[in-house]
Amino acid sequence: MSGVSVATSVAGLGFVSQVGGAATGLIGSYNSAQSQKSSLGFQANMARINADIANNNANTVEAFGKTNADMALATGEFNSSIAELGAQSALAAGQNQIATQTMKAGQVKSSQRAAMAANGVDINQGSAAEVQDTTDIIKEIDTRTLQVNALQAAWGYRAQGLEAKMQASNQAFNAQAQATMQANNLRTGAVGDQAQAAMKDVTASSIKPAWGAATSLLTSAPLVAESWFKYADARSASGGK
Repeated sequence: MSGVSVATSVAGLGFVSQVGGAATGLIGSYNSAQSQKSSLGFQANMARINADIANNNANTVEAFGKTNADMALATGEFNSSIAELGAQSALAAGQNQIATQTMKAGQVKSSQRAAMAANGVDINQGSAAEVQDTTDIIKEIDTRTLQVNALQAAWGYRAQGLEAKMQASNQAFNAQAQATMQANNLRTGAVGDQAQAAMKDVTASSIKPAWGAATSLLTSAPLVAESWFKYADARSASGGK
């Protein structure tokens, strides 16, 4: 083989190598860009899924918070109603005690009047009248005492009912506030996930695999052309062989 033929062969191999390298670079650039685009799309979808999960969790937390608050209020109302029943019972018991005491006082006064009348004492004058007045005063004092006792007992029950309502209101407020805070934190995270998804979508849409392949082709084209001209010159020098 002559030196010219060797040069032609070497130039030909160089040209083939450049063409192969250009093709490999083109395919590699396209696949790399496509892979990056797909990866960003996947990450964007995952971010949207995480945002949906966070929003759903926020709704669930708020629902549980409302349920807990409603249960606390219902419990407070129930305990308050029980306390009110106790108050009503105390008032009724006081009325019964007053009725019993009034009846006994009436019996005492009747016995006093009967005894004084039997002894010929004028029941409407003097000491006889004073004894009866004293009996009436004692009856009034006892009645007032029983009324006060009943009112105090009823107030004690009603105070318990009021305290039950206040505690229930505080529990309901705390349950609702805690749920709202947790839900807001979850929704804030969801907004961040959605923003991240949007950014990745924008980045993915800006990636054009065909452009990457074209850029690779433009980069390798001068080298391929140079190899071709060398090969053509070598063939021309060898007489087209």
